[in-house]
Amino acid sequence: MGVVPVSSFAADGLDFRDFLFVVVDQLSYRALKDLRKRKKLLALMGGGAGTSLAVELRNLEERARQEHEENMHALRFGSHTVSLRYGDVVQLQHVRTGLYIGVRGKFSAEHQATSRRAELQDGTMASWLTVNPFFSHRTQGELVTFNEMAPG
Repeated sequence: MGVVPVSSFAADGLDFRDFLFVVVDQLSYRALKDLRKRKKLLALMGGGAGTSLAVELRNLEERARQEHEENMHALRFGSHTVSLRYGDVVQLQHVRTGLYIGVRGKFSAEHQATSRRAELQDGTMASWLTVNPFFSHRTQGELVTFNEMAPG
């Protein structure tokens, strides 16, 4: 899929809501990562789940479920921070789909080989984005101002 220039949203039948994202606080994915690693290891071992492995897997599944509930609670009733500072780790959630912007570390962007590929995906650690200043006179911890230029 290539980048197609748009002369007018109305004339081209595009809905601007497809381009809206919400900045949300960093969510946790540690338990989900541990569960996926363990399941992958068990699959490589032939899936032979002994009693201790089955108990460990259930514990990891429970931790991942609790983590998911905490993330959903944070999204519903989170801090909704008004201020954003350079150095903050955030996630960009697509309003229409609920997915997050994520970075594919081993793939370059289609139109700029020196950049990483970004795409919509389920929330993972790959969707954590650090807010960095575009200009060198801005420093970590400083407030981001409205309409300020960001690296891209």
